[in-house]
Amino acid sequence: MHRRTVLMVCVSILIAASIACGTVTTPQPSGAPTLTPREPVPATGVGPDEPVSVSGRIPFTSPFFLQGNAEPFVLLEDESGFVARNREFVFPLEGQAIGPVEKVDDQTLRYTLPLPSAP
Repeated sequence: MHRRTVLMVCVSILIAASIACGTVTTPQPSGAPTLTPREPVPATGVGPDEPVSVSGRIPFTSPFFLQGNAEPFVLLEDESGFVARNREFVFPLEGQAIGPVEKVDDQTLRYTLPLPSAP
């Protein structure tokens, strides 16, 4: 259940950032994130329906969207310090997952974010 919450927070942050930039058009149903299910691993207690990665497309219309982004990426990070309003919080490296963003065409980006095996 915790993984699903983390996943939903990440997707919400990505959507909110896209809307705040005002450069992303409303995605079509085919642009929805794709979850890749895990292979059954009963020894760890992880169910076969748990995702191992999140991938999707980011449509954009602004010609300036990619300027200043030499190496774009998507990031899943531990936001517990932000939620707790802890100004001294240090983001632990083990609490972060980084995935590449690739240009598909002049108005679309593609991303893949591998999820950690344990939250």
